[in-house]
Amino acid sequence: MPTERALRLASIPEPTSTIPGLHATAYALKNNIDVLTGAIGPKEQRAVTFVDLVNMGLITMDQIPPKHGDAPSGKVLDGY
Repeated sequence: MPTERALRLASIPEPTSTIPGLHATAYALKNNIDVLTGAIGPKEQRAVTFVDLVNMGLITMDQIPPKHGDAPSGKVLDGY
């Protein structure tokens, strides 16, 4: 397992029909999810969620787009 300082989001290899190829893809996906959720790695590499932004007072609940990709650029942080 890499040290916390060395953790980075891994390039995810294209899955192949071999067990080692599938393992490499699955491991890269797992590692990236673990880093983004904060399960492993430095805290500054965690993903920020809309809930985090609401809790920090940067946006309100009504500024969260109903689904991914719906918010036009600038809508969420108008005025900043």
